[in-house]
Amino acid sequence: MSESNLTIQEFVEQYAAGSKLSFQELDDLGLYPVPCDCGDWDCNGWQMATNNTPDVSELDKETGIVLMLKLARGAAGR
Repeated sequence: MSESNLTIQEFVEQYAAGSKLSFQELDDLGLYPVPCDCGDWDCNGWQMATNNTPDVSELDKETGIVLMLKLARGAAGR
Protein backbone atom coordinates (compact mmCIF):
# COMPACT_ATOMS: atom_id res chain seq x y z
CA MET A 1 0.00 0.00 0.00
CA SER A 2 1.14 3.55 -0.68
CA GLU A 3 2.32 5.62 2.25
CA SER A 4 -0.56 7.86 3.27
CA ASN A 5 -0.60 10.97 5.38
CA LEU A 6 -4.37 10.72 5.68
CA THR A 7 -6.19 8.71 8.28
CA ILE A 8 -9.14 6.67 7.12
CA GLN A 9 -11.51 9.24 8.64
CA GLU A 10 -9.69 12.18 7.01
CA PHE A 11 -9.96 10.42 3.65
CA VAL A 12 -13.72 9.96 4.05
CA GLU A 13 -14.15 13.58 5.13
CA GLN A 14 -12.25 14.80 2.05
CA TYR A 15 -14.12 12.38 -0.21
CA ALA A 16 -17.47 13.57 1.13
CA ALA A 17 -16.52 17.23 0.71
CA GLY A 18 -15.21 16.65 -2.82
CA SER A 19 -18.28 14.72 -3.89
CA LYS A 20 -20.64 17.13 -2.09
CA LEU A 21 -22.34 14.17 -0.40
CA SER A 22 -23.06 13.73 3.29
CA PHE A 23 -21.73 10.79 5.25
CA GLN A 24 -25.29 9.45 5.31
CA GLU A 25 -25.56 9.72 1.51
CA LEU A 26 -22.25 7.88 1.05
CA ASP A 27 -23.46 5.19 3.44
CA ASP A 28 -26.83 4.99 1.64
CA LEU A 29 -24.91 4.43 -1.62
CA GLY A 30 -23.06 1.54 0.00
CA LEU A 31 -19.65 3.23 -0.23
CA TYR A 32 -16.98 2.57 2.38
CA PRO A 33 -13.23 3.27 2.60
CA VAL A 34 -10.60 0.55 2.16
CA PRO A 35 -6.82 0.61 1.73
CA CYS A 36 -5.57 1.15 -1.82
CA ASP A 37 -2.28 -0.09 -3.21
CA CYS A 38 -2.73 0.96 -6.84
CA GLY A 39 0.75 2.50 -6.93
CA ASP A 40 -0.33 5.72 -8.68
CA TRP A 41 1.99 8.61 -7.83
CA ASP A 42 -0.90 10.65 -6.40
CA CYS A 43 -2.61 7.81 -4.53
CA ASN A 44 -3.36 8.71 -0.91
CA GLY A 45 -3.55 5.07 0.16
CA TRP A 46 -7.35 4.86 0.31
CA GLN A 47 -10.25 4.20 -2.04
CA MET A 48 -14.01 4.04 -1.73
CA ALA A 49 -15.40 0.57 -2.34
CA THR A 50 -18.75 -1.19 -2.67
CA ASN A 51 -19.74 -4.78 -2.22
CA ASN A 52 -18.83 -5.28 -5.91
CA THR A 53 -15.24 -4.08 -5.52
CA PRO A 54 -12.90 -7.03 -6.14
CA ASP A 55 -10.10 -8.13 -3.79
CA VAL A 56 -11.29 -6.38 -0.62
CA SER A 57 -10.51 -8.36 2.52
CA GLU A 58 -13.30 -8.99 4.99
CA LEU A 59 -11.39 -7.09 7.70
CA ASP A 60 -10.92 -4.01 5.48
CA LYS A 61 -14.57 -4.20 4.43
CA GLU A 62 -15.78 -4.45 8.03
CA THR A 63 -13.51 -1.60 9.20
CA GLY A 64 -14.73 0.68 6.40
CA ILE A 65 -18.40 -0.14 6.87
CA VAL A 66 -18.23 0.40 10.64
CA LEU A 67 -16.58 3.82 10.14
CA MET A 68 -19.24 4.85 7.61
CA LEU A 69 -22.01 3.85 10.01
CA LYS A 70 -20.39 5.88 12.79
CA LEU A 71 -19.90 8.92 10.56
CA ALA A 72 -23.43 8.70 9.18
CA ARG A 73 -24.77 8.66 12.72
CA GLY A 74 -22.39 11.40 13.92
CA ALA A 75 -20.63 9.11 16.37
CA ALA A 76 -17.06 9.11 14.99
CA GLY A 77 -14.47 11.02 17.00
CA ARG A 78 -12.59 13.94 15.55
